[in-house]
Amino acid sequence: IMRRCTVAQFYELIDIIPTWKPILLIGDTGIGKTTIVKKQSEQKGRYFAYCPCMSTAETVNLTGIPDVSGDHTVYKPMEWYKPGVVTDLLLDEINRNEYIINALMELAVDQHIGSAQLAPGSRVFAAMNPSSANQYMVKELELSHMRRFCVIELAPTVDEWLLFAKEENCHPAILKFINDHREALDPDEDPAVRRERRYYTNMDAT
Repeated sequence: IMRRCTVAQFYELIDIIPTWKPILLIGDTGIGKTTIVKKQSEQKGRYFAYCPCMSTAETVNLTGIPDVSGDHTVYKPMEWYKPGVVTDLLLDEINRNEYIINALMELAVDQHIGSAQLAPGSRVFAAMNPSSANQYMVKELELSHMRRFCVIELAPTVDEWLLFAKEENCHPAILKFINDHREALDPDEDPAVRRERRYYTNMDAT
C-alpha cells in the first residue's frame, strides 16, 4: 500500500514507523527526496549516509573497495559506513541497477551486507522516480521487493517548497517564478499538461 504524503506528514510518520522497517520514497526527479531525508536526520542529530545505486560503478559503495596489495583480497569499508554509529542510510535510485538489487534488499531489510552491520536503531531509506515518469530507463521494483517497504509517494506542497527555498536563500527570481506559476509544482497536475509546458517553454520547475 502506498501512502501519499506532504513533507509535514512524512515527518509525522517518521516518528511512528519503527526504525527496522525500510521506507521507500517515490517522487519526480528534483522533488526533494534526498534533501528531506537528510534534513530530518540533521534535526534528530543522526548520521546521514548517502549511497547512489544507479550503475555498477556504485557496487563498491556496497561491497567496499577491494585491496589486492597483499596475498589476499581485502575489502575496505564503504565510504559511508561508520561501525557502531546510528545511521540514516539513503539508497538512491534503488530501481536503476538490477545487478545489485539483491544486495540492496539485504541492506534495506536486514540492515547488513557482508560483514557490515548497521548499528541498532539505524534506519534505511530508499528513493526512486516513478516508472510512469519514463525517465532514465526507470523500472518498477518487483512486487515482492515493494512489499518489504513502507512505500510513500512524496508530494510537497507549493508552500512547503517556498518555505524551504527561503531557508536555503534561493534567488528571488525563483521564488517569484513559483509564486506566479504555482501550478508548475502542483503534484496533481496532469502529467500530459506538464510535459506540454516543458516542451513549449523549456522550463522545468524542479
